[in-house]
Amino acid sequence: MKKTENKFKKYLESLYQEVERCSQIYYCYFSLHKIASSNEKTHKALNMTPEFWSTCLYCLESSLLIGIGRLFEGIYSVEEILKTSKNNLIIFSKESLKVRKQSTSDNANKWIHEYLENVYVPSKSDFLRLEKCVEKYKTLYREKVKETRKYFAHPRNLVIETNINDIQKIIIFSYKLYNALWELYNNGRKPILRQIPFSLDRLLKSKTIKGNPVMPQSYIVNDTKKILDILTRAAGDTPVASGVSPWNKV
Repeated sequence: MKKTENKFKKYLESLYQEVERCSQIYYCYFSLHKIASSNEKTHKALNMTPEFWSTCLYCLESSLLIGIGRLFEGIYSVEEILKTSKNNLIIFSKESLKVRKQSTSDNANKWIHEYLENVYVPSKSDFLRLEKCVEKYKTLYREKVKETRKYFAHPRNLVIETNINDIQKIIIFSYKLYNALWELYNNGRKPILRQIPFSLDRLLKSKTIKGNPVMPQSYIVNDTKKILDILTRAAGDTPVASGVSPWNKV
């Protein structure tokens, strides 16, 4: 049991790391484009070094496509974590959750019995339902995103522009899946795909949400705004260098 549970925890942590990485790259990439294309001073500041930024953007694109591929084809893919969950339901039993809660709370004995009364114990049907969702997004990945990798041979080809919505859908779904499994394992909540903030425009207008471990997109958008503001102010009225501007409206 302990070995199986550790395996699940490893899958869960790996899933979070991959989704977090993809989310940070995606929101960094499009925050750069959004701000640069809508702010004239920032646009001029970044165009002082267009080749540098074109290279950075291409690296972000490549890393994002590789990361999304790992979500569906890697060792710790979304399919593998659901397979492990479905075949080891004891991980999510009330007794297993009780042990986990007691190990992290000194006074668990005072509230654990009442808490367990409202805990959701999943069946295979819960994971079969999630597997159907995974298949839907894996099909989207195969048909709309995977083929984009062939463009890696063409440096600075902004291939992601044609797949904005598809890539965002995959990232948001993966986040929802991670959250559903995390809540089930740690709190005994039914594994459903709950809504999370994802609008780039809204994130650009808001401040970083402190203390939220499952929203790295808010942090990277905030950091991107900060660095672009610093560069814009530092550039002042310096003449723009010659070169092709890499910035597109999104």
